[in-house]
Amino acid sequence: MPFFREQCPVHSAHVGDEVEVHYRWHPYFGQKVSIRRVEERATGRFLKVLGPTGVVIAISGWMIDPVVCRGMTMGTPRVDLATLIELNRLVSGGSKAAPFRSGRRITQEDHDEIPQYAGAGVGPAARPDIRGAQR
Repeated sequence: MPFFREQCPVHSAHVGDEVEVHYRWHPYFGQKVSIRRVEERATGRFLKVLGPTGVVIAISGWMIDPVVCRGMTMGTPRVDLATLIELNRLVSGGSKAAPFRSGRRITQEDHDEIPQYAGAGVGPAARPDIRGAQR
């Protein structure tokens, strides 16, 4: 992202530096991470960082820029809360059919008794002997 390159460049000389994650919706928000690698991609700058849990993860470079992240605010909800609750119930299997405002119902599809996939009914494949391949 061009605005990031101008405001807060991170060069490979910064590998090993500790930086703070400023993106408020990242699990490491407000925590220090150690830069392990910087990658320039067509979609922007990405950092491989060692997080507080000891795991190396990739994050977008702008997530450590306080100026960029300060301007990000929570927008107005785009989905009705009641709809999200109903979706959760459907996904978790809480009900087989649910009425919607339009009056139509969504019903759960019946399960097939016979597997319909490639190789159905075929026995297990012979396992290759890989012990002989090791030297």
